[in-house]
Amino acid sequence: MYFLGTGLGEERPQRPPPRRQPPEPAISRPRLVPRPCDRLLHLADSELGPRSARVTITIPCWRVSCASQTLKKIGDVTGTEPTPEQARQVIEKDAGGAAAIVLRAANALRDKEPTALAAFGRAFRLAPEKIWSRNPAARLTWSQVVEKRLRMVLRLLEQCKFRLECWGSNDPRLLFTVRPGVFRIALGAGYWIASWGNSDWSTGEGVFVAAPLQIYYGPWMTFQPGGQSDARSICYVHYALAVAGRDIPEWVEKGCAQPFKGIREKVHLPIEPFE
Repeated sequence: MYFLGTGLGEERPQRPPPRRQPPEPAISRPRLVPRPCDRLLHLADSELGPRSARVTITIPCWRVSCASQTLKKIGDVTGTEPTPEQARQVIEKDAGGAAAIVLRAANALRDKEPTALAAFGRAFRLAPEKIWSRNPAARLTWSQVVEKRLRMVLRLLEQCKFRLECWGSNDPRLLFTVRPGVFRIALGAGYWIASWGNSDWSTGEGVFVAAPLQIYYGPWMTFQPGGQSDARSICYVHYALAVAGRDIPEWVEKGCAQPFKGIREKVHLPIEPFE
């Protein structure tokens, strides 16, 4: 038992030195491995390579399987029946290519690249810095709105939010069929003629840009910004392909230029593919 001294010549008792605590063992923290849906964070500033080459983003969660009767239908309209693996690769490369060009297009708007701003004006017939007319109080520019929507497409593709049907129509002009709010994409005969039959990368990738926009935003794709342009999903495809340095397919060029006549759940080619 220890007492305090009076300070009058008495010797103050000393406390024993405190015991040294053993060092705590180092905590081994598990290494965080990003899930497929987290890849957006790591891809946001990635270089996508030369624009003349086809660059795709691998999306591990895509699982596509086309039935044997569907493969036969594809062979009937294209002249060559693909194997299940070939059909899967066509779809996965088009979806991955769409993710790559959408990422490139969104980053180019963010960085205000001159070529991207010029492509934006050609596609939407709007000044990129014009204030978004639907909600002026938000002080968002049209380029910011388009960038945000493109990044949403990228997120939906990366997270594999869609149920994919390999065959949706025998119409050789039909690319795909969707319904706003229903996360399902039905590929048409026109898609297979372009992507599998003719190796038309621009059309194949364009399908996976336009379809998510129509599904997710639905009626918002019908807006007429300032009465100058119809910012529909096809115009987003036009912009994204131009920034990626791709050829603009005729269905995109004509579809973005013509007056809007209401939301379309089916996207057709403007001409018969066999002509």
